[in-house]
Amino acid sequence: MVKKASPVKVLSRYLSRQIYLASFLVMAGLLALFSFFDLAHQLGSIGQGHYTLWPVFEVVALHLPANAYRLLPVTALIGGLYALIQLNHNSEFTVMRVSGMSVTRMAYAMVRAGMGFVLITLLLGEVVVPYTQQAAQQLKLRATHSMVAQAFRSGLWVKDADRFVNVGEIKPDMTLLDITIYGFSPHWRLMSIEQASKGVYVGHNSWNLTGVVQTRFAAQHTEVVHLPRLRWQTVLNPDILSVLLVVPDDLSIGELYSYVTHFEANGQRVARYEIALWAKLFYPVTCIIMLLLALAFAYLPARSVASSGRIIMAVLIGLFFYLVNQIFVHLGVLNDWSPAFSAILPGILFFMVAFFLLARVERR
Repeated sequence: MVKKASPVKVLSRYLSRQIYLASFLVMAGLLALFSFFDLAHQLGSIGQGHYTLWPVFEVVALHLPANAYRLLPVTALIGGLYALIQLNHNSEFTVMRVSGMSVTRMAYAMVRAGMGFVLITLLLGEVVVPYTQQAAQQLKLRATHSMVAQAFRSGLWVKDADRFVNVGEIKPDMTLLDITIYGFSPHWRLMSIEQASKGVYVGHNSWNLTGVVQTRFAAQHTEVVHLPRLRWQTVLNPDILSVLLVVPDDLSIGELYSYVTHFEANGQRVARYEIALWAKLFYPVTCIIMLLLALAFAYLPARSVASSGRIIMAVLIGLFFYLVNQIFVHLGVLNDWSPAFSAILPGILFFMVAFFLLARVERR
């Protein structure tokens, strides 16, 4: 004998399907909007090297997973609220409440629906986004400057004509530290090694190197020259470096953990990467928090806030949540706050707001 599902479970599944459908439509609209902005931004680089219209479209397409990852909490909030408003208009929301869907059970149903968003967020953040963002950076770099670059634990490696350049560290003001330039002959024989402690950009693809040690390899001898400063002409400039810099938010949890342990072992500051690691761990849960906020807004009396007003409110709250997250990241780095505190506090605050609103509904 087949056991029938309880009405509450059936209604929960139906609610989840409606939320996923509405969220898919919201995500499609938001991705179209953000892709348009991304396209407008990329068009300014057309004409540099081989960067034509087709590579622009490829770069914009490769940015889609990252945009979707960042927009998922906002999508959950808007999509969840829109689905609940539609159910309310069709009197289905009222039927659910009469059928035994209390506020607590509705909240539980929203959490179950949020698990789908959690899985999608983890898939994008851990598998797709690190690959596509790196591919987009490399594609644009090859098309605009015809050079190959890659970031490793030993620093940033760049091929510049017949030279290979290793940069140990790049400061936020684009100052280069621990620079090593390997010069090769046309037959790829090592001709020279130039090491500099610091490099400052002075314009026109030129850098002022200080603390330089030049080692030249001749046929019969090796010559070492110490120079206080040296002008270095290269294809590298701050615009290229900004593309090559590894953005912590685009790394996977495993990569962030490797960076943190590596930097700690070398006595370097790791606050930005630790905050990004904690944010990555907690970020999927924010989708559930946004769905609970959507449920709280759905219970607002129709006469107090119109449906269009609720949607606008959801958009503003989603943007505010994104801004608060970014603000706390920078404040955490500047004030040396606990990484877990900086990354998790915004989500906890929004959860407390959702819990307070739902508790008020339950008491009525």
